[in-house]
Amino acid sequence: MKRSLAVGKPRIGVTGPARGGFAAWLFTWLAVRRAGGKAVRMRPQQDIPAARFHGLILGGGADVNPELRRNWVRATVDYMRESTRSWPRRILDVLLYPLVTIIRALGGVKREESFDARRDHFERRILQHALKQSLPVLGICRGAQLVNIMLGGTLHSDIQDFYGEMPLPHTVLPRRFIRIDAGSRLHQVLQAERCRVNALHHQSIRQPGRGLTIVACNESGVAQAVEHSKKPFLIGVQWHPEYLPQLWRQQEIFRSLVAEAERKMHQPEGSVLFRS
Repeated sequence: MKRSLAVGKPRIGVTGPARGGFAAWLFTWLAVRRAGGKAVRMRPQQDIPAARFHGLILGGGADVNPELRRNWVRATVDYMRESTRSWPRRILDVLLYPLVTIIRALGGVKREESFDARRDHFERRILQHALKQSLPVLGICRGAQLVNIMLGGTLHSDIQDFYGEMPLPHTVLPRRFIRIDAGSRLHQVLQAERCRVNALHHQSIRQPGRGLTIVACNESGVAQAVEHSKKPFLIGVQWHPEYLPQLWRQQEIFRSLVAEAERKMHQPEGSVLFRS
């Protein structure tokens, strides 16, 4: 019987933009490290050496290129009401908020108006390899939308109308509740049917792609997570769990990804070769 050549921690490729994106990378690196994996930054301008990867995280950033999107619509539903939180949680959120905000500011985080076609091409090729090899994949925000489009799904171009005359929620703090389908893989990971997340997006998944199911929505009906019914681990989340290190449920997303990557690592054909 063949033995796996993989040794050490599972390597998790983490994609990002050619410029900026340092804050997202830093917090994702920390989350993967805490989960027992080794995060490797992957950007379009880099020459990625021939190396084995056992999992993939498609990070957030600029909107997906409009050439990849079809049948965008706008919709209107009731405004999501804010819910209460415990005082210890509020204090922890307040203490972490300045740190996350400062790092995002120093990392050059800003609202990106242009599309990143080079990144789209880069990530689509990597995702194709990962899907072919059945590697565990986590899509975050833009990454979730890219997964959906790659599998034939569609997006809402702007979710402002979901909130009526109220402003579109935009916060790095966990101030928005989502509901998770019982029996879903995400429910198994988070061990909850309801949890609190942040909101940094202005578009969302409309129709799920082939094999994907919407498994979480916020109280306004905006899709917050999708997952594949046949893949061992293919989950896309609309929020940014990397910016919520204080919430153990959010860290469980990375632990589950790394655990699946480790299982894949010890299989004879358990990794894919990414080349630039």
